[in-house]
Amino acid sequence: MKTIEKNKGKFKAILAILMMLLTRTACDKRWEEMNTDPNRISTLPDEYLFTSAVYGTFHGPIDRLDVDFGGQYSHIWVSSNWVREADKYIDINAQGDIAERVYNSIYEGPIRNINEVLMLTGSGGAFEDEVRYAQACVIAVLNFSRLADLFGDIPYSEGGMGKYDILRPKYDSQSEIYSDMVSKLKECVTVLKNAGNDKVYASNEDLIYAGNRENWVRFANSLRLRLAMRARNADPSKYNAVITECLAEPLIETNLQNAKLDCFDSDNGELYNPWNDYYINISSSTYVLNWSEKFINTLKESNDPRLPFFSSKIKRSICRHAKRTKR
Repeated sequence: MKTIEKNKGKFKAILAILMMLLTRTACDKRWEEMNTDPNRISTLPDEYLFTSAVYGTFHGPIDRLDVDFGGQYSHIWVSSNWVREADKYIDINAQGDIAERVYNSIYEGPIRNINEVLMLTGSGGAFEDEVRYAQACVIAVLNFSRLADLFGDIPYSEGGMGKYDILRPKYDSQSEIYSDMVSKLKECVTVLKNAGNDKVYASNEDLIYAGNRENWVRFANSLRLRLAMRARNADPSKYNAVITECLAEPLIETNLQNAKLDCFDSDNGELYNPWNDYYINISSSTYVLNWSEKFINTLKESNDPRLPFFSSKIKRSICRHAKRTKR
């Protein structure tokens, strides 16, 4: 009898545990259902991310990237006020290191978005599509090439992958990055050439070409040619062959084929023109920028046809920077 009673006690204990587990599972399931918004999508469609990446690529911080970082570092511009901080490593006005701001803005903006598009449209992705993958790859290469040109060795193969717990990405060499970008662009050109016109992102999703597949082919091939021209002196045997390949494919030949983002000169427009804002800041003396003596003299010495435009428009603004420095 004692044995039977003992077994009954064990049975009741096991039954109680099973009931608790079943109840907990049911509660967990119910809790998950209650906290899941049925009106929200679980995966963001790739076209939204693609549009955001393109916008960030062509409408990024043009003042820092093109004017301050590029224009002043190459001695096209000089400045006499706080904008001259581009010539220094650290911005003493607490604006932040300008090089760091350029670096972070590209990784945190277009690269982060375009990496997600590549994951979604790549092999095994939720929206697997080789044509859209090729378009995304072109945008990715454009952004990574900017960083590689500015900083040399950068996180490339693992860059912008923080979402996937790659928080300390390895740095790839500039030469390896260039080789890989040129190779990827060749694949992109092949895929886009053989695709149907209905396969690329639609006109309302593609901010630069409005769904024109042929222009995407020209864009990818022209970008490949640009990279090869920049690297040809470092490795002539490799990149001279790439240049020959690019010249055999369609290239951007007219302004209508340019990869550009149309904007509005309005502060209220979603696609306001950032150059208009920069022009207003210069006109109001918020930014004080002048053509450098070195730049103007270079135009003179090379008989550059743009000299009459620059000199006639802003002759008085040429800065005698070298003389001021001697003082």
